[in-house]
Amino acid sequence: MKRMCFAMAVSSVVTMSSFVSVNALAAPPIEGAWQLSQAGDISKQLENAVEEVVSDMNFFVRSFARPVLKKETKVCQTWQILLDSKTVLWQCDDESASELPANALRYETKAEDDKDRTIYNTVQFDEKSLTIELASERGTRTNYWLLTDPNTLEYTATLESEKLPKPLTWTLTYKR
Repeated sequence: MKRMCFAMAVSSVVTMSSFVSVNALAAPPIEGAWQLSQAGDISKQLENAVEEVVSDMNFFVRSFARPVLKKETKVCQTWQILLDSKTVLWQCDDESASELPANALRYETKAEDDKDRTIYNTVQFDEKSLTIELASERGTRTNYWLLTDPNTLEYTATLESEKLPKPLTWTLTYKR
């Protein structure tokens, strides 16, 4: 249901924004549907990012850490983003849309995979960027979308944890 409502809302925003001249009523440029447009081998890029982090770990821990970190480096073929003064919605591919209050500052939710785990969500955005930080006792995931030109969006994910010797970071490029 959430996915369907989100798709309809994004469609409405995109349609409406094409009719509205650039003014206060126009949708922020970062909104809309974005398709993966990455140059090079994405799987190799993500594998290198994981290896850079696990190379500093104890030999025995590496074999456990690799699959966990690889699972966290999921690549979205499509991002959909919708922002307004009250709500931020974002959706990866056909997954359920995620929704947070636009002014979220340590806004509490429960993890989908573990209802006993509390996630503290923080949202920051403007016309050209969106940052969503999800923090729990396991660590922090920061999703950062940056509009680099009117048709190009860079997505950077950063995972930080006491269990990692350094942050795991990767960046992908998307086009309208």
